[in-house]
Amino acid sequence: MNYPDDFIDQVILGDSLEVLKEIPDNSIDTIICDPPYGLAFMGKEWDDFGTDLQKYQEWTRRWALEVLRVAKPGAILMAFGGTRTFHRLACGLEDAGWEIVDTLMWLYGSGFPKSTDISKQIDERGGVVPDFEEFRDTVKKVMKEKNISRKQLEKALGNYMLSHYLTNGSQPAIPTYRDYLIIRDFLGLGDKFDNSFAPPAKREVIGHEKNWGQPSPSTPNCANGEWNITVPATPEAKRWEGYGTALKPSYEPIILAMKPLDGTFAENALKWGVAGLNIDKARIGTENQGRFPANLLLDEISAEMLGTASRFFYVAKASRSERDAGLEEFPEQQLRDDFGIERFNTSNIKNNHPTVKPIKLMDYLVKLTKMPNPNQVYLDPFLGSGTTAIAVVLNGRHFIGIEKEQEYVEIAKKRIEYWSKEAKNEMF
Repeated sequence: MNYPDDFIDQVILGDSLEVLKEIPDNSIDTIICDPPYGLAFMGKEWDDFGTDLQKYQEWTRRWALEVLRVAKPGAILMAFGGTRTFHRLACGLEDAGWEIVDTLMWLYGSGFPKSTDISKQIDERGGVVPDFEEFRDTVKKVMKEKNISRKQLEKALGNYMLSHYLTNGSQPAIPTYRDYLIIRDFLGLGDKFDNSFAPPAKREVIGHEKNWGQPSPSTPNCANGEWNITVPATPEAKRWEGYGTALKPSYEPIILAMKPLDGTFAENALKWGVAGLNIDKARIGTENQGRFPANLLLDEISAEMLGTASRFFYVAKASRSERDAGLEEFPEQQLRDDFGIERFNTSNIKNNHPTVKPIKLMDYLVKLTKMPNPNQVYLDPFLGSGTTAIAVVLNGRHFIGIEKEQEYVEIAKKRIEYWSKEAKNEMF
């Protein structure tokens, strides 16, 4: 299909919207990707939408339109989404011309809650902040006047809470006293709002509890694998004791979409070499040829809880050994959560990409979309640390991977190289 010589089976460094322009029309067989979820995740520039979900939907429409152009008629697209924003992902895909076929759900039992303790947050900021809206608007105005970027102020704060401090839309938050002082001094606001913010009220420690690996902004004392159990220090905090901001994450949606057919499924299959899903290849188990694949995917914990492991595909989250395989020469780094806090307290990790999917899961999605064409080309325009490409290689097909960040390009190349060698051992 006249691809550039260095595209097939390669990881390409660059912005997808630019790189895709070099790929011919109607040339890609299948697309599997894990795009940004529009959550301003960890302050990453590639997910820098703040709380503007309309902006996220429009950005989705733009890349999905370009992917639609390069996809063959009838091509399948699978895109992971966040539980809070996948509706915008779906709308962006539809706006671009994709047909939504289904939504798969990957259930897992090992997710950590990212809930903020409202009672602790109240004590941390010293009580009521009556002039917060004026403070927020003043911060925005001064940042614009002084040409100070959000990234600069986030660096001064040492966290990624600024988008929450500045929004009056989704998930607003009032700065802690510490963060207020940093914002005040960095922007030169003077003492106008000093009476609105107060030092944190000291909460009495009444015990300790094991930390399950996920500290939060309101549980900073998480050293040595445990955190303090405290009681409210102010009347306002006591009133809101036991209230949080989020549920424990236990699933991720995977949107299944299709480029409109050229005729019927049969006509499309014969003309373009792609059509539908590989049902038999993705059947579950071996009894009676295996069960028909479902749109529900489980991990081992969920399967055990439901007692339905034989009825659904199931897979655990990516282990550290799987993430780091092939990266022996890479330095270990901290894996951080949304707030810039170290996610795992016990050890560092070489592959520090925050959203690594398990190879077995991506292998299943590739099998489900595998066509009877050995030259089938899969596209992942948001390759990350390379798991989609690994699964494609293990299934004897070709890939084009695009990744915007240099460090992940290098990680992806080494991981693909490692698993390409393992493929010869027929591990999958």
